[in-house]
Amino acid sequence: MVVIAYFLQRKGAESSDVSVYDLRLRNGQSESNLDFETLRDTFPFVGDFHFRAKVETGRGSGDYAWMDLSAGMRVPRYRGLIFLKVLNLGRTMAKNRDAPVYRWNPSDHRTVIDEVKKKAKTHMSALGKSVAGFLSGAVSRLSGKKEASTAVVRQLVGLKKKMNTRVSFSVDIHTRLLKRLWRAAIPRGAFSTRSEKWTQIGFQSEDPSTDFRSGGELALRCLVFLAETYPAEFLVYISPKSSMRSERRGYPVCIAGINLVLMLADIVGLSKAPNVEPGPYWAMFEDPKAFYVAFRVSFSVLDQIWKHTGASLTDFGSVIERTKGHIIKALERGSSSVEDFEAIVVENM
Repeated sequence: MVVIAYFLQRKGAESSDVSVYDLRLRNGQSESNLDFETLRDTFPFVGDFHFRAKVETGRGSGDYAWMDLSAGMRVPRYRGLIFLKVLNLGRTMAKNRDAPVYRWNPSDHRTVIDEVKKKAKTHMSALGKSVAGFLSGAVSRLSGKKEASTAVVRQLVGLKKKMNTRVSFSVDIHTRLLKRLWRAAIPRGAFSTRSEKWTQIGFQSEDPSTDFRSGGELALRCLVFLAETYPAEFLVYISPKSSMRSERRGYPVCIAGINLVLMLADIVGLSKAPNVEPGPYWAMFEDPKAFYVAFRVSFSVLDQIWKHTGASLTDFGSVIERTKGHIIKALERGSSSVEDFEAIVVENM
């Protein structure tokens, strides 16, 4: 299976959103020899499209160009990923439900390069962006910021996909994850998809699947990670006898966790993956558990701020913002491992 990221364009306009999908390889194919025909026939939409792939130019770190793709070509990669610009040449397109025969009319083909050559304003805008990119790269190098490695970008794309996956009891893996969360929180209770006990451990609804919203499957996995990897901490958080769950200082634990996932996603620019900004902390994210450990540490920071300030539910937003400030400061120290990151956070609390 290959992860494909793409922008969908129309003539004269371009979407700023990056979409991602999985391409299942044909028998005998490998990721390194993906051909244009397979890419074209398995694209999520059917219509008259022109495909271009992002490629490294070799002129320097981060420099790239867009290569026109056509029949018989191998699809190139950029830093280990396939990144496309897909221009809709026709007026209509539809969901590709069963990969029908691709409709292609070479006589209608006009590359974006042709359009740029005809429009000096567009050309100068592109030149300005290139200069800005070069200056940004220079500043990044001087400030200690580094580009995310291919391995890190792959992980971020995977995390983004999980965050964009809606949680539902109709999905088997989601039901199993929610059962694991239930067992960690209510080990003696019979599992139920709808129960008041879900609200007792920090959900708003008796059906927890409705609470994840934009946190998606990633938020569910983070809660399960916290509950199973650090069970003592988790049980303290959800215990009605602990000070933070008292009437004066209580907060909905699982809802807080979902908000922390959104906070972390914003800090690392998860929504932009695979186009992530240079940062001093990407070495730490070489560890596949880094995001989940950062979630656990963020939860500890939030809890301490909540208790020490005597916050109430009306203060929830400000507590999240203070937590975010602590996490950003720790990440900007350039942690090389999750252990370093945890130590920096503890040092600064």
